[in-house]
Amino acid sequence: MRAMSALVALCVLLPGAAAQADPVKLVAFELYPWMYAKDGTPAGSAVATVLEATADLPVARTIEFQPIPRILQSLAEDEAIVVALGRNAERESLGQWVAELFRDDYVFATTSDHPTVKNWEDAAKLRAIGSNSAGAPERLLKSRGLTNLESSNSVRLSAKKLEAGRIDAWFDAASGIRATWKAENFPADRLVIGPSMGEATLWVTASRKVAPELVEKLRANLAKLKTDGRYPQNLVN
Repeated sequence: MRAMSALVALCVLLPGAAAQADPVKLVAFELYPWMYAKDGTPAGSAVATVLEATADLPVARTIEFQPIPRILQSLAEDEAIVVALGRNAERESLGQWVAELFRDDYVFATTSDHPTVKNWEDAAKLRAIGSNSAGAPERLLKSRGLTNLESSNSVRLSAKKLEAGRIDAWFDAASGIRATWKAENFPADRLVIGPSMGEATLWVTASRKVAPELVEKLRANLAKLKTDGRYPQNLVN
């Protein structure tokens, strides 16, 4: 019997889902405003778009919310589709990159009582920078030689650490930072967003074990949603 993972995934059962999961599972990590669970229900524009695009495909109607390390494990071991995953050179061989969902800027966020982080030199002087464990933003920080990192498995935890002063800055996608800060009901005027430190691109991604025919159908479905103007406003268009 397969050993139970120490990382417990949050499984959110969609309305009308069958008791038996389909062979290709659907996974996501928490990233506001695109994918998260609200009152036990999947929410966010990326979740809604991918669910619509997979409605006629043999894909599970159950979303498993997982930390990013477990997401990467699912790509390596399972028949799985990731709702959205940051694409970079290091990850290029991990899966089949189906379609780009959105772009954003990587930024350092600070609170109003701390200096704005404007460049990598400023970042190197900080006591602690918050980032999502094993996420693309964290890999970018490490590629710049930064070691003053404090990883979390949740963007909401990073927001709480920043607000409480446990970290000096938080590095992630700008709109994701803003949306998470808002979800925590923190004062908007306390959050300061620095300049762009690079481009973030997030893609619907299938593991190598997913049949090419299913990947092509999913790619076509997503392209049709985009052509028909049914992509949400905060997704790339």
